[in-house]
Amino acid sequence: MLPYRQCVNSCKIASQLSRPSVRLVASQIGVHVRSHSTQAAAAAAAAVKEPVQAAKPTVKPQQKQTKPAAPKVKKVNHKLNDVTKQIKQTIESNTDLTESKEIFEEGIAFLREVQHEEYISDRDLYNSFLPLATELFSRAKKEGADLEQFLTMFVKYRVAHQYHFTEVAANLLKNEDGKQAIYQKIIQLWVTFIEYDKLNYIPNAYVKTEDSRVRYNKYQLPNLVYYAYVLSCLLQNLPYSEKDALRFFEAKKVPFYNEVKTTLANYHVFNRLEFEKFRDFLENDRKDKIDPNSVFMLNRINRATDRKLLDVIYTEIAEVCEKRDLKIEERIMVALMEKYFYYDEYDQVFSMFQNIMKSGISPSIDAWNLVLRAMINPNRFINATPEQKEEYMQKFERTLKTIQASGLKYNVNTLSSIISAYSIAGKFDIAEDYAKQYASLGINDEAKDGILRGLIFNDKISEAEAKMQEYIKDGTNYKPNVGVMNDFLNYYFRKQNYNAIFGINDFMKQHGIEENVVTLTTMINAYFKYLVSIGKSPNLGDFLQTLKGAKSLNEHSFASVLNGLISSANIDAARQLYKVLKRKFPRSAWIQSNMLTAEVTLGDISAAEQIFIHYITKIRNDPIIWNTMLRNLLVRDENKALEYYEKMKQAGESKPNEYTYYFLLDYFYKKHNKEVVQKLITDLSNSSLTTYGTKLPAVLSKIHKRIVELPSPILVQMKQNNL
Repeated sequence: MLPYRQCVNSCKIASQLSRPSVRLVASQIGVHVRSHSTQAAAAAAAAVKEPVQAAKPTVKPQQKQTKPAAPKVKKVNHKLNDVTKQIKQTIESNTDLTESKEIFEEGIAFLREVQHEEYISDRDLYNSFLPLATELFSRAKKEGADLEQFLTMFVKYRVAHQYHFTEVAANLLKNEDGKQAIYQKIIQLWVTFIEYDKLNYIPNAYVKTEDSRVRYNKYQLPNLVYYAYVLSCLLQNLPYSEKDALRFFEAKKVPFYNEVKTTLANYHVFNRLEFEKFRDFLENDRKDKIDPNSVFMLNRINRATDRKLLDVIYTEIAEVCEKRDLKIEERIMVALMEKYFYYDEYDQVFSMFQNIMKSGISPSIDAWNLVLRAMINPNRFINATPEQKEEYMQKFERTLKTIQASGLKYNVNTLSSIISAYSIAGKFDIAEDYAKQYASLGINDEAKDGILRGLIFNDKISEAEAKMQEYIKDGTNYKPNVGVMNDFLNYYFRKQNYNAIFGINDFMKQHGIEENVVTLTTMINAYFKYLVSIGKSPNLGDFLQTLKGAKSLNEHSFASVLNGLISSANIDAARQLYKVLKRKFPRSAWIQSNMLTAEVTLGDISAAEQIFIHYITKIRNDPIIWNTMLRNLLVRDENKALEYYEKMKQAGESKPNEYTYYFLLDYFYKKHNKEVVQKLITDLSNSSLTTYGTKLPAVLSKIHKRIVELPSPILVQMKQNNL
């Protein structure tokens, strides 16, 4: 309890004095203040009067000089100052938590009573007590006290902050019993906060949190309430309402899954199984409401920034249509085909077309055009033998006959596909004949691109450059696409003509041709090789700033660039790019795993181990990264790989799975290392694996016949696996 009478009189605390109650102080406070104020005023007047009478100045006072006014320091009410100081000392001492709470409550209650007559503003009172409330709250949290009691007290005396509500919500999520009641309690907590926030002035005050690594943000409470709301709907088998969910957010936009996950992790309440339920429930709800054949879905396809995202969209469309017994409309399939073609995924283009045929729909000319473009292009032709090229052309010509037999008429895109195909095949005379025969359709930019790519592919580089200049000047506003520029870049890269490469880069900037993954990979490779050849050190960070396309790529696209550098064995360029990307995408699993593979296979194993540690501590500790490390280590250092296998067995959730055993057993089986194979078989027999996948049974069958006899638990599991 605080000696408030002494606070009022501004005296030091005397340890031998008893503490009067707040009510006694409240009744006596007016008398003491008036007495103290009157005595102080009289003493001050006497002190001022005596010096004036005692001494007269003997010299003329100098002219007053104007001095800059000192900044005004806002005075804090002495009662507020004294009370908060003593509460702070109590909280920071070894005083019992209950007594600290009582002293805090007496202090704030007393000041609320005298607030009006002492002219203490709500802002000053709030700003003075918020740090004390938060410090007391932290003590209560550490000692496992009931945080809701403390929050109730803060709300009662109007010193609560959104941070306190957030901590209580997070603390409730730690309770595994009566989850439905817990979720309802968190939602009610949100209602209490909204009411409190509307009725009371809460300054935008800074809160020093218990964990200095996690900065409090106001979106954290809505994220926790949203999480509780969704799981509450799931438990009660009630429909999810986005309209209701949006009430939790000022921005009227629900957060991404990862934003909710980060909030849960920051407050140490992330539970993987519960979070998966949360995400799956929302995903199922979203899929139940989407129209797989809508304009919205077309826009999603067109905006897909990489092949992986496109796969996700296609899988989702297929699942929704199968679940509702719907057919995917041809325009959706054509949009998917076009986007897969953009990412050079020609087998997927053919697969989409087969799905159209199986659905009973007669393919449109647009679908056929994409098939033609996918059949003959530089990427398919570059590694083909002469016999394969001839086979491709025969299939292409049979396809043209099929189109004509179906009654469809060629359009300008059909003509451009035909001209491109014959140009790439080096049959420029046939391409020219088609151009004349269907001259009424016109020659579009895609046809011009095809002719240029055909000339480059067939090493007619001078003709390609001249033809491109001709097209640019023909008045049709022609601009070569990025594929043409990549063909030029790759040609000059093979010739090690770096000046030409940088000239092409300048040309692309002048004409607004944005780089893609292939362009960036080639440019980075050329940049490194050129500077190394002239004895200079590359600075990839600065170089990327000059490339417009680098600014629009996401982590998956950059991971592809990184993988391209690794494939070309340019480990130094890969390391510099990784250094840049690690800052830009610190939690990207794709980038980290690609670089780990690079260091294990081409570079430094110790560097790979540092990336591995970063991955399992900062991203996630899952079997995928362990298996990536194991698989690549086997080739470089099989003993180190076995060390990681032993560590994996002790790695909590990331225990060895069917892929782990497949990689290890396949490698040591081929090495005829019976001792290690026997040990791995014993471990597998004792493991709790319930599935062996598709690859592990095949290598187990080989081992059973040729090296060691498999124990019965493995044979039983293999039999069940085949059912």
